[in-house]
Amino acid sequence: DVNATEDAVVMALIEGQKEIWIAQQMIEQSARYNTAECIKIQGEIAPAVFQHAVTQVVKQIDVLNCRYQLQQGTLVQTLAVSEMVNHQYLDLRADADPEQSAWQWMQHDVAYPVDLARSMLYCSCLLQVADDRFYWYQRVHHIALDGYGVAMVLREVAKAYGQHMQGKPQRLVGFTPLQARLDEEARYRQSDHYLRDQEFWQAYCRRLPSAPRLSPVRAEVSDQVQRELLVLPTARFCQMKAVAARASLSWMDIWLALFAGYVAWKTQETEIILGMPFMNRHNGAHFRLPAMLVNILPLSIQVEPQRNLVELATHIRTAMETIKPHTQYRGMQLLRLREDDEPLFGPVVNIMPFYEALDFNGAPAIIDNVHGGPVDDCALRVVPAGNDDQSPLLIHLDANPNIYSAAVLATLRQELMNWVTYWLEHPEQQQCQLCLLYTSPRPRDRS
Repeated sequence: DVNATEDAVVMALIEGQKEIWIAQQMIEQSARYNTAECIKIQGEIAPAVFQHAVTQVVKQIDVLNCRYQLQQGTLVQTLAVSEMVNHQYLDLRADADPEQSAWQWMQHDVAYPVDLARSMLYCSCLLQVADDRFYWYQRVHHIALDGYGVAMVLREVAKAYGQHMQGKPQRLVGFTPLQARLDEEARYRQSDHYLRDQEFWQAYCRRLPSAPRLSPVRAEVSDQVQRELLVLPTARFCQMKAVAARASLSWMDIWLALFAGYVAWKTQETEIILGMPFMNRHNGAHFRLPAMLVNILPLSIQVEPQRNLVELATHIRTAMETIKPHTQYRGMQLLRLREDDEPLFGPVVNIMPFYEALDFNGAPAIIDNVHGGPVDDCALRVVPAGNDDQSPLLIHLDANPNIYSAAVLATLRQELMNWVTYWLEHPEQQQCQLCLLYTSPRPRDRS
């Protein structure tokens, strides 16, 4: 635990931080909003130099040096950079199974509840499992960073480490200060743009039906996450890219069409509402701001039975372009427009179009997500396994274990793989033709 110093700067919270703070107060002793990554480094690393690189970067990031508290009834964050950085080095090479020991250590740490008023919001640890293999684990509370912010921190530490090892002069990263975002949000709330966005989303949400989900079960969100991995082979991923190219679309449009079609078949509904995360970084300065800015908004998709794969993907592209000008308006505010705690959307689909390659002074590294935060129902994380044409597409399926057992989620993964494979091989076929190939999984409730 760390106390603020006399030099502390007191600031308001940005909108994304407020949402997470409120959610955390409802489950104070829960580690649900921890997120964590394991960066698997193949090659030699100098632990002392690595710690220096972590220290250099962390001290420059406002949100990693904040604490949250109520002052006279007002929620504020106190920024006070500590001399102590929460990083350690563990040498596990003498253990009977170093990799298993590392994994157990990470699972134990990610379950640690963070006190937003007193605790450090992050933890960094370099675990050595072999002479030339290291795991860099970093855990951060979601109030501090979204996925884009985490990736920014990883890149900057890798860059700083390389500079240190090569004896190059050290330069400040030049992160955008959090105050810049606070100022912009204040201007936005007083602008005509805000009023137009509010009007747009009120009209949009009023016409939304109940969001179809892959399971009819409703349950409390769990601190744990059920996980499956679907690997779309290189040949199939290349098929997806080729279909997209012929239609002047992106492979992401095609993927959304494939998944929306599957959800429509599974639920026997024609209007699918996906949760779409938007980076919410609308100018260049915000791309240098590691913070909690992501905004999840509903995307309504009409899966008409007569549409083939490209026609559905084209519709999705148009639907996405319709909402993009209005993505600064916070999705959490839209919940007030729903009755009886009705969810805004069904599955969340987070597409990362490029593989994030890291290099630590010549030692290549891959990023493995340990925990992505809570999942209300189910969420997909879609990312290429590499930036070349020989890489498969990885689809991580995370689900609420109170709704989806391991067996059920494994069945969903296989169903989705079969659906995607067939439609990519026959993109000219209509949604209704694909549905005829499958026995309806769950009859429509016609009562």
